[in-house]
Order: sequence, then C-alpha cells, then structure tokens
Amino acid sequence: MTRTFMAIPVDDDIRMLCRKTQFDLKSGAVEAKWTEPENLHLTLFFFGEIEDSRIESIRTAMKGLEQDAFNITFNRVGYFKRDSRPTVVWVGIDENRELEALYQTGYKLFKNIVPLRKKNRFRPHLTLGRIKKVPSNWERIIKSVTWETIKMPVERVILYRSDLTPAGPVYSQIEAIKLKQKMDKEE
Repeated sequence: MTRTFMAIPVDDDIRMLCRKTQFDLKSGAVEAKWTEPENLHLTLFFFGEIEDSRIESIRTAMKGLEQDAFNITFNRVGYFKRDSRPTVVWVGIDENRELEALYQTGYKLFKNIVPLRKKNRFRPHLTLGRIKKVPSNWERIIKSVTWETIKMPVERVILYRSDLTPAGPVYSQIEAIKLKQKMDKEE
C-alpha cells in the first residue's frame, strides 16, 4: 500500500512568497505545523493508501488529462475553520475555469479506480500550515497579512507518493503528465 495524491507543483516565486507569509504569521505568534517550501503543491486529488495495481491504473488514466496549459492566479491568504476555530491557513486562487475543468476530467477518470469523495465545491489552495494554537489576536494577524497577486503557469500534473516520517512528509514523484502547450500564448 502506498499513500498517494495528485497535485500541481508550484514554482519558486510562489514558494518564496509562501515562505515570507509563513514568517509573517510566525512573527504574529501563530503556532502551526508549517508546510515545508519544497512540499508546497495544489492538491487535485488525495487517493490515500492504495495498492500498486491501482497506482498503475491511475498512471494509465492520467493520459486522459488532455488539456491545454493555463495560468492560475494566487491572490489571497485565508483559513479554514472547524467549530469557529481556525485549523488551516492557506493561499487561495482566483476562480479558474481551466482548473475546474481539469478537476472534473480527473474526477471522471479516477472515480472508478479509487473511491473519491465528491466535493460540493472544489476549493483549490496551498496549505501554508495546520494551526496548533490560535492567538487571541488571530483576526488582526490574518487581516494584516499581505499577499502579492501572482500568476503561475500550470504546465504539468504530478502523481506523488507520500511517505510519512517523524520529520514530516516526504514526497516523491511517481508519474507526471505535461499539459498541451497552446500554439499562441494567451494571458
């Protein structure tokens, strides 16, 4: 059994901005399990612990992700909460039809290989950290965090293996597919 997920890798500019944002949040006394910069990614599907035969089926099905490359725009810092308590701080993106189409295509391709929970709404984000302790001035801290709006090309999708270690997860690439390049570059 191998723990796996499918994601879009992020570039160094995004990693640098995420690292700065994590630093700003740490300076505000936010205690969290911070995502290491090399582990930042935009998750499309978390498959969990699956058999090698299913991994091979996913690798084959990935060829069906035939779509043009596109851009996404990271534009804000936010958080998820449970019972009114912040649990995850993240970087979000503008709504994006191409990303939604990629997710929908992938869902159709993979749902018969691995049980996938149908989400009411796909909420793509980069997890900056899982919050352990919420400071009393949380709202002031999160509102003071600035984020530079930045575009990133989405040119490939990667199937990752995730090995959990005491030092944190270690991700390794199992398979990658390259999205088609448009003949004329559009913004």
